[in-house]
Amino acid sequence: MASMKDVVAHAMALHQKGDEDGAAAVFEKLLKAVPDEPLALEYLGMRAGKKGDYQTAISLFRQAVTQEKCRPAVRLQLAHAIRDSGQLTDSVDTYRLYVTETSDPAGAVALAEVLFELDREQDAESILRQAIEWKPDHLKALCLLARACDAMEKRADAEEFRNTALESEESTKLASLMKATVHLDLGNLDEAFSLVPEGVNSLHGDAFDAACAALDLSSLPEPQGNLPSAMGVPLIVASGDPAFVQRYGPDLIRSVGTNSPSTDVHIHVVVPNNDQPPALPGDLPAHSLSWENDPAANRVSFSTRRFVRAAALMRTLDRPLVLIDIDSLVKKDVAAEKSKLAEFDVAMRYRAEEIVLNQRVCAGFLALTPTPAAQSFIEAVAAYILHFEAAGTAVWSLDQMALLAARCRFIGEDADPLVRIADVPERFLDWRRHSADSVLWTTKGAGKALPKK
Repeated sequence: MASMKDVVAHAMALHQKGDEDGAAAVFEKLLKAVPDEPLALEYLGMRAGKKGDYQTAISLFRQAVTQEKCRPAVRLQLAHAIRDSGQLTDSVDTYRLYVTETSDPAGAVALAEVLFELDREQDAESILRQAIEWKPDHLKALCLLARACDAMEKRADAEEFRNTALESEESTKLASLMKATVHLDLGNLDEAFSLVPEGVNSLHGDAFDAACAALDLSSLPEPQGNLPSAMGVPLIVASGDPAFVQRYGPDLIRSVGTNSPSTDVHIHVVVPNNDQPPALPGDLPAHSLSWENDPAANRVSFSTRRFVRAAALMRTLDRPLVLIDIDSLVKKDVAAEKSKLAEFDVAMRYRAEEIVLNQRVCAGFLALTPTPAAQSFIEAVAAYILHFEAAGTAVWSLDQMALLAARCRFIGEDADPLVRIADVPERFLDWRRHSADSVLWTTKGAGKALPKK
């Protein structure tokens, strides 16, 4: 009979070969013989968590941490599973116990992020100060500390932590994006965009100005189908490839019809071949639908094309535009909600609390008033996007970087033209937990559908 050590080694060898099902089968068999084997409980718990079965993961991890030979990291996995199940408050004690037992700064950072979610900035600051005692140059801890100090109006402390963060020797791609955000918050725009690592589309300064000057929207493929009327109620614009439009377009249209009847919907389909766009159900027509054939289209251009098309549309339309993801669901009257904002040319979700540069702006909501200033803004966004598409180097989060760069270019006393940019509150885009106040539900994957009433 194989020893316990040999069985575990066999299971892990299967895992390393990519045979997770085989590894799980070995561990499941082992648990029948030894019900409290901590490595088997840990592996199966992690597998359940990856599948989104958090309750099973929690049960297995709880059983594992009672065993003497259990690895300390399992308690951290337990805390993650409790958090990911939506039980934020319950996860705090588990995180705190793990941090107390290990003095692990990464665990302290994970705990702090949950505390931020619970609006407990003072508690987050306290645990993050412990983290940098254990590892003084822990970049993420320093960035989050600056965020906590901002929230509590400790401006001098926030600046000190940001300057210390720039001295960190961490050199990963993520570290570069965090340091770039630090520069942004310190007002060093050139440094912020020049520090962006390879694999993230960055354009700023004279190069961005040149791209804007060279913008040629007439080079876009001629749209087919129906374009929206020149005047009217606010117009929601979404775009996608045929498969995404067919899958998510009907639910978006239903949600607008039910919850935002004072808006129209325009859907633009990017077809990567010469086929016709997918037919939407006959009882669910968009108010207008257009498409273009683009053999070079890919995952990035499917998501960014609405910004480019909006720039072209604004040259002929005299009505407000609201740009959203095709797989969003509208929960409130968009026109009514945006009317509650201060007078603006552009309204967007700017996340001052976000510490990673290409996540500082949400691309899932952008409102444009029909003004020359808004036209300048959206054309700058289009120029940024088309610059990288033309070079064949466009990558994911291009739209977020374009929106951030345009925001930096047009906000402030020295901007030419000065664009009135309203920062919409967090409730405009909800992707974590269903909120009665949210305007759009934008989560991905299995949580896409709203709860049934």
